Amino acid sequence: MGDMSRGGAFTRRDEPSGSRMMLAFLGLLIVIGVFWVLTSDRFDKENPANSVADVGPQTLSTLIKMGKPGVLELYTPDCPWCTKLGPELKKLEDANKDRLFVVKMNAEKYPAEAARYQVQAVPTIVYFDASGEVAEIATGYADVAAMTSKLKELKLIP
Repeated sequence: MGDMSRGGAFTRRDEPSGSRMMLAFLGLLIVIGVFWVLTSDRFDKENPANSVADVGPQTLSTLIKMGKPGVLELYTPDCPWCTKLGPELKKLEDANKDRLFVVKMNAEKYPAEAARYQVQAVPTIVYFDASGEVAEIATGYADVAAMTSKLKELKLIP
């Protein structure tokens, strides 16, 4: 049952030792850490090569005046769907570099622009025609195929 030879305290031989418990705990932490790294999108936020340009109102105005159609995402930093939309926007930009501009804008940082484009939820995607007019405003996540389809439907790209 127990052993009284160690200063009167009872110990059980089938209990894990302190070092085994510590190793098991560290192993669990490593598994959780690896899972977090593999499932996290936080690296995309930090790497500009994996993201489209984050612009302000002046830069957007300049882009609109260039005579090309474009796509603007209005987002907030804490929006999970906005984070998921980022790589899709980058794919859209890469596939259409010479045909249109693709940018994003923080709706919290620029509330006047958010109001201008009638943002009621994020992400909001604004499609511009070549003359700079708003062709359509869509709310919610869209993958690159859906955005490309919308651009073709609006006759903004061939």
